[in-house]
Amino acid sequence: MYYAVIFTSKRTPGDRGYSAMADKMEQLASRQPGFLGVESVRIRRESAIQP
Repeated sequence: MYYAVIFTSKRTPGDRGYSAMADKMEQLASRQPGFLGVESVRIRRESAIQP
């Protein structure tokens, strides 16, 4: 059985800590049993989908 967590985000000008928080979320998620990885897609410059 597999589960997916998918979220969308709308970026604002400047990083405002986004990169550091994304790194921390991936670090925490990678500790969970069955973790397979993280992928992200940018649709437009300010929008992202992260499955």
